[in-house]
Amino acid sequence: MNTNQRQKFGKYVETLRKSRGKSLRETAKALKVSPQYYSEVEKGRSSTFTAEKLKLLDNFLLLNEEESHALYDAAARSRSSSDVVAPQDCADYMVGKSDE
Repeated sequence: MNTNQRQKFGKYVETLRKSRGKSLRETAKALKVSPQYYSEVEKGRSSTFTAEKLKLLDNFLLLNEEESHALYDAAARSRSSSDVVAPQDCADYMVGKSDE
């Protein structure tokens, strides 16, 4: 996984969270993840959130349409190991199909 893209995703998530005046702990609680895991994502040390967690984050931070699209795009880029970027919903679908 591209560490640089994970860091960009994490930085964007951190910027959104701070712009809304939300603490790391309250945001982690809203996403139903540990504060430690949430922090690792923001620092780019852990992979991005699932589609479900991204939706929770989107709703919790009350993102506008532009911010929401940017969030999902950044998540897709952080998951991609090649130059081809799949939208987040497609990536989750493909992962789910590979388990069948």
